[in-house]
Amino acid sequence: YYYYQNLDNVSFTYNGPLADKFNATPAGAWSNVTSIGNGHLRVNSYALFGQSIWHIDPKWDLTAGLRATYEDKRAYEVRYAPTGGAAVSGPALASRNARYGAFDSGDITLNNLSPSGLLTLAYKIDTDVLGYATLSHGEKSGGINLTVPGAAGVSSLKINNEKANNVELGIKSNFWERRAQVNASVFANIVRGYQNNAYDPSTSSSYITNAGDVRSRGAELETTFLVA
Repeated sequence: YYYYQNLDNVSFTYNGPLADKFNATPAGAWSNVTSIGNGHLRVNSYALFGQSIWHIDPKWDLTAGLRATYEDKRAYEVRYAPTGGAAVSGPALASRNARYGAFDSGDITLNNLSPSGLLTLAYKIDTDVLGYATLSHGEKSGGINLTVPGAAGVSSLKINNEKANNVELGIKSNFWERRAQVNASVFANIVRGYQNNAYDPSTSSSYITNAGDVRSRGAELETTFLVA
């Protein structure tokens, strides 16, 4: 598998005369100020994968799958000096520069090797009832924010992979000459480096970051019935 992306991004903000009043910033900081920036992202993604089923005997099946993904990402983000607005100094100038000051990230690179895999053991309880147990690991691609960083600095532009480990036990069944279907499962999932939006109050801007770990556990029941 191969994927290529070449993306250009233009960001712009035009503030009206009431911007400071609306944002509670010092007088003259943002009002009538214009800010324009350019970003660029290039992605190469390569993957090798495969999956196979071993029929151990007429009742037992073992399914195994593996995928290796390598990604090479390069980007830059430039924001030009703001234009317009009144001549300011002190707190108003500091507020303007924090939100709209000139910025050049230089070249940003991100290289990731992401393995993922699946192992499922299934048992045919009878012709129409199947029990199974699954272990899996998957990774959501990391990335680069095409935005200007705030207090966290240039490091906040990089997003690491999101990694999920999952275990599931379940049953799939058909009844009454396949007119009814009942599927049920219990699962537990742990995500490392969960990707989520964050907000930087110093620049009043949002960006994507690795927020931490997330755990999900539960049970699922699915039923269908063919009336006619």
